[in-house]
Amino acid sequence: KRLGNMTFPVEYAFIKPLQMLSIKKIVTCSHRGYYKVGELHVKVRDFLSFFEQDIVFNKDIDLIVNPRIHEIDNMKLPATEYFGAFRVPYNTHEDYTGIKNIREYAPGDNIKKIHWKLSAKQNNLYIKEYELSANTKINVFIDAYEDSFINDFNGDMEEKVVETAASIINYCLKNNLNTSLSIAALDKIYVEGRNLNRLESFLGELIGFSPKGKIPMDEFLTTESRKLSYGSTLVILTTSLKENIFEILISLKHRKFNPILILI
Repeated sequence: KRLGNMTFPVEYAFIKPLQMLSIKKIVTCSHRGYYKVGELHVKVRDFLSFFEQDIVFNKDIDLIVNPRIHEIDNMKLPATEYFGAFRVPYNTHEDYTGIKNIREYAPGDNIKKIHWKLSAKQNNLYIKEYELSANTKINVFIDAYEDSFINDFNGDMEEKVVETAASIINYCLKNNLNTSLSIAALDKIYVEGRNLNRLESFLGELIGFSPKGKIPMDEFLTTESRKLSYGSTLVILTTSLKENIFEILISLKHRKFNPILILI
């Protein structure tokens, strides 16, 4: 029932001796997860209906359903270091290892950017313009406290939390951002990566996500934030904005963190 509608109409087929018959079914997968499917009940009889036999084919097929990933075009993520691969539109994050353009000097330009060799050759002052880039560390936290999903009877809210997390992680890895995922489940989950080669590892943990944790989100954030460096970006996914969560967000801001709350 969790996977989707697995009820199919009865089919009839005439099979010749030693003939192979392939049976294909289309299943709309409603929820991500690990499933075992494949049970098939067959009634075999001759064309005169003199003899009949019931056969059950019960060879399980392992089916893995990944969470749906929505493509994100742009997401504003604050940078925490000056140099790196994440492009930003601020001159304070110029990467002095990569020259983007060379132009003539204009009054007010920083003399440290003067291209002295070219200026001497052309007998005129020229300025080096650098690539704008920065690094950032994205820490994704998912609320897995069982009381946060107490009214989620059909699992739709749980599915939205996982889809949102998967979409954000996909965006970060696609932009080569250092990304980590932390879930306060029964067994604490932690995985990190920096490019799309690691997406499968993240999805592997999200497939089995189950909100049966015993640690409230505010306690989890308080504990985990002590392990992070100042300036880190925290993407927090939860189902309700309670007063204690709000106080934690304010505390994180005061401690120079960059919390981003996503309310499902």
